[in-house]
Amino acid sequence: ATRVVGLLVRADDGAPIRDREVALFEEEEDPPPARHQARRSDRRVRTAVTDASGRFEWTDVLPGLYRVGPTPAPIAPTVPLAIPAAPPPTLELRVELPVGTISGIVVTPDDAVAGGSGVYVESVADRSLRHGTPAADGGTFRFEELWPGRYRVRAVAQEFAPSEPVEVETGAAPLRLVLRRGATLEGVVRDAETREPVPARVLLRTDDSGGMFGRFEPWPEGAYTLDGLPGGPAHLVAATEDGRYGETPVSILEGESRAGVDVLVAPGAWIEPRVPPRVERAHCRVDLDGTPVAFGDVLHGRADPIVVPASTALTVRLWIGRAEQVRAVPPLAPGERRPVRFDLPGDDG
Repeated sequence: ATRVVGLLVRADDGAPIRDREVALFEEEEDPPPARHQARRSDRRVRTAVTDASGRFEWTDVLPGLYRVGPTPAPIAPTVPLAIPAAPPPTLELRVELPVGTISGIVVTPDDAVAGGSGVYVESVADRSLRHGTPAADGGTFRFEELWPGRYRVRAVAQEFAPSEPVEVETGAAPLRLVLRRGATLEGVVRDAETREPVPARVLLRTDDSGGMFGRFEPWPEGAYTLDGLPGGPAHLVAATEDGRYGETPVSILEGESRAGVDVLVAPGAWIEPRVPPRVERAHCRVDLDGTPVAFGDVLHGRADPIVVPASTALTVRLWIGRAEQVRAVPPLAPGERRPVRFDLPGDDG
């Protein structure tokens, strides 16, 4: 066994990268086809986090063939590491990370700087790559050390609707993100049969983009208030912890405030995503006729059941890194729980 000491730096200027997870993967002697590359997440051996100088290390690494690189594994660049049968006490290596930046400024509809706002980026190629940062007091923001590529960027702030999403390549000119005047909706979630209020989670799903707005914690008394909503056609979506589900269509005017928008819920069904325990992170979405109706996340191989509408065919999509898997689900009976199984990308069965 040997001690491996590494240094993670930016590929452009050699500056150290701190607080980044780096993984050590077993390497097969006969490398698999390129389509199996994402299976590196199945062969992870050790991880470490870089210190302030970009350094990381592992002790007692056994002889063998490895690859070393920052996570996430399916897309991160890696370097080979061969440890001989009679290794030296210490092996050193340098890992250079290609990086990209996105920057800009956030302003209000009145063209005032929006200090205290937040900005979020999501990779167009890989939905699992999401980052957020607060804007400075002057409304400016900057993302450093992104994976190079194309990202979807939007700004959010209290009392405002999010800016229109913008797609941009890393390294592009600074962006100008304009917040929109937010609308407010109030109402009560009620049981469709008894009309009694019920505790429920309430979200707004926009019809144009399928974006979801609101909070993911249930409103304990069933009475909800959603603010900072974008204008346009949308649906209010409510789900209870005991499996009831309901939707109400709404047409929202920019900046309006409206009360009395109730949502009726009836017995729904459950989708239970099943993934191999080796999957560290994945994103799940349930669609009805191509429209998103529910979302869920997988963390360390575990996913909570997702409440969905009953008696209608659904499509369940799961993203593990860049790889998307799709499963068709026939109509479910009210109260039914349906396991939906997914595999690691590249598995042959």
